[in-house]
Amino acid sequence: MIDILDKRNCCGCNACGDICPKGAIRFETDDEGFLYPVVDKSLCINCGLCDKVCPQTNAERFRQELKEPECWAAAHRNNYIRFDSTSGGAFSAFANVIYAQHGFVGGALINEERRLVQFISDNPQDLERLRSSKYTQSDAQGFYKAVKNAVLTGHPVLVCGTPCQMVALRALLGENYSNLFIIDFVCRGLNSPLPGQAFRKWQEEREGSPVIYSKAKNKELGWHKLTNKVVHKNGKITYWTRDNSPMTHCYLNTNAFCRPSCYECKVKGTPRFADVSVADCWGAETLFKGQLAQDIGTSLIMINNAKGRELFEKAKPYMYCQEMPWDIVHAGNGMINNPLPPPKYPRDEVFAIIREKGFQGLMDKFVLPDWEAQKRTTVRQKIKARIKRWLWLLRQARATRCNTLFLLFRWLFDNGILKIFQGAPIARVLRMNAHLENDGVLSLGGDFEIGGGSIRHVPEGSIIQIRKGGKLTTKGSVGMMYGACVEVHEGGELTIGDKFGANTGLTIVCGGKITIGEDVMCGRHVTLRNSNGNHPMNIPGAKNSRPLVIGDHVWFCENSTVMNGVKIGSGAVIGSYAVVYDNVPANTLVMGNPAKVVMENVQWKR
Repeated sequence: MIDILDKRNCCGCNACGDICPKGAIRFETDDEGFLYPVVDKSLCINCGLCDKVCPQTNAERFRQELKEPECWAAAHRNNYIRFDSTSGGAFSAFANVIYAQHGFVGGALINEERRLVQFISDNPQDLERLRSSKYTQSDAQGFYKAVKNAVLTGHPVLVCGTPCQMVALRALLGENYSNLFIIDFVCRGLNSPLPGQAFRKWQEEREGSPVIYSKAKNKELGWHKLTNKVVHKNGKITYWTRDNSPMTHCYLNTNAFCRPSCYECKVKGTPRFADVSVADCWGAETLFKGQLAQDIGTSLIMINNAKGRELFEKAKPYMYCQEMPWDIVHAGNGMINNPLPPPKYPRDEVFAIIREKGFQGLMDKFVLPDWEAQKRTTVRQKIKARIKRWLWLLRQARATRCNTLFLLFRWLFDNGILKIFQGAPIARVLRMNAHLENDGVLSLGGDFEIGGGSIRHVPEGSIIQIRKGGKLTTKGSVGMMYGACVEVHEGGELTIGDKFGANTGLTIVCGGKITIGEDVMCGRHVTLRNSNGNHPMNIPGAKNSRPLVIGDHVWFCENSTVMNGVKIGSGAVIGSYAVVYDNVPANTLVMGNPAKVVMENVQWKR
């Protein structure tokens, strides 16, 4: 009879509840949000079946054939699937094989009640919900029975879950069915749902709008950013990267969100327990070229037995694949063998803060102090960085003409020696015929470059004109290639977010207010303007200038034009030669003159 005296001895697989012939085992949630079995002794007949399926005591007898698995780097050939997957889409490729044979596929999904549960079906439309890691422990009550029923139909069955869940499945079935294929993944640890719920509530309160969509490891800013994309009902889109996400920081740095059993995991190491194991293939960009080196996710596939090899061979046509040596895989993925490190902070303190103060309590206690500590560097490091910065600026001044020298003196005048030594942003104008008029305000929040490019001698100059009363403000790094023309008229306010990049021939005409978000990219000869040059027209409601607002991570393709009064949602793509007069929804592709939405749910990577 299952009797949990020490929570480290329960991995929460739920298999004991499914195997119990009398329904004597129910599951209760503890104050950390994890499920634990509770036995009704009045119903229990002491048959011992619950003990026989427990991964904590039975794992070793289910290890598979290969001590050193056959390893492959892989990425799905369908870019939509690859973008929508946590890694390279290997699970979807395996699922494609099973669905093509009218089989069943099982895994974790978020149900209508917003609970993460294990689920199995023969409907290919469910794959989109099954795909991708959810980073929370799933509830598997009833799942093992459902898998057995599917297996007994004789159709092929593919099941994916945590290593402990897949050990429990093997133990519960008691037989190695030929039509059942089991996949597990390299697991860091099983998170409680409580931190995620607290983070969601914190975001909703912060924005004043419910969260309607959330995607872990979104690829739009690159796979390595570990971005969590969040969409609110009011249209606000936030990209939480590994550098700015308090949730990711807590998960990776406190090690306190996971189940107590994860610190002494019984299912680590090799041989593994599933037919195939999948993971992130970190470092693929240094090992491979072409598709596998793209920063949009690459899967690591480990084949653990003959059945796994059979499944892999059928799935290969769906993927770009290249074999990898085991020693590189083993050295580069420590979580294959190593359990979760001990928590950095007391677990009871962490979960007490979550219950009593919500996610803001975690921010105040753990996140903000850590981030402040990371910002602090030694005096020697600061001096070395500043000297390197000054030498770089002087080299640029020698390589160009007076405009760079003018900006150097302007930079000195605006910031002062002390601020510059502390790392004030650098502005530089390249190309000998670049021109700058600055009767207004140039406020830099990061390094600013205009006129750059790989061609050394070009006829096109670059111009920045900020008239009296105008203001150009940057929030981070900004780069514009040669041929750029930026005009801020009297009283105009142009604000450009971090990581703005433009190819040749960019034109910005700001007669009122233009706001550009972060990570915006412009192709060749893009025009952004919110002023018609004070030319009256007999059109009802026509105005000389109306605000132009551009969200984060927007891509303007070659020769596209955006007119005044337009709001462009985050993640949108403006097609080549499109002329935009009306608002553009987030994550859409618009084309034509006038521009119209031709595709929704678009994702792109810079």
